[in-house]
Amino acid sequence: MSWPVEITRTFSTVESGADSPLVNKIKCHSSYKKLLNTLFPPESDFMVTPDPLPVNIDGGMDTILSFKVMFQDHHPVLILQVQPRQHLLFTSTREVADKQIRLRMIDLAERMPLLALHGISAIGTKLCFYKFEKVPPRITLNATSPDQEEQLRNRMLRYRGTAQR
Repeated sequence: MSWPVEITRTFSTVESGADSPLVNKIKCHSSYKKLLNTLFPPESDFMVTPDPLPVNIDGGMDTILSFKVMFQDHHPVLILQVQPRQHLLFTSTREVADKQIRLRMIDLAERMPLLALHGISAIGTKLCFYKFEKVPPRITLNATSPDQEEQLRNRMLRYRGTAQR
């Protein structure tokens, strides 16, 4: 699927230049808002809303830009959390982003009637896709390459408190 030029142009501004973290955060927020409103237009049965989260949730270093896509009767079907691209530089900030979206999915799942909730963690323009399933309760991370799959498996092992030997 090719994206409309308006979408690719707005995301190219996120990747270009040496913006301050605040400017990059604003560009990310605007770009993802535009993308979500393109994928889920106002005239559809979906509604894209900001999803405010507490500052420094779970040890996070910064506020989280977050969106929730809800279907007709306000049931969430997708969440998107956006972090500035500078968070790619450190393992710790990537791991915090991973933990934050997992916890948010669990929070939302408590009040959702659907069997699955999808999530996207975006750091700049790099994406990780998640799926929370109610039965049996689990969160899966979709990798796009064998290398990413191995990295994700190792990260999950660390979260479970087991050491990779």
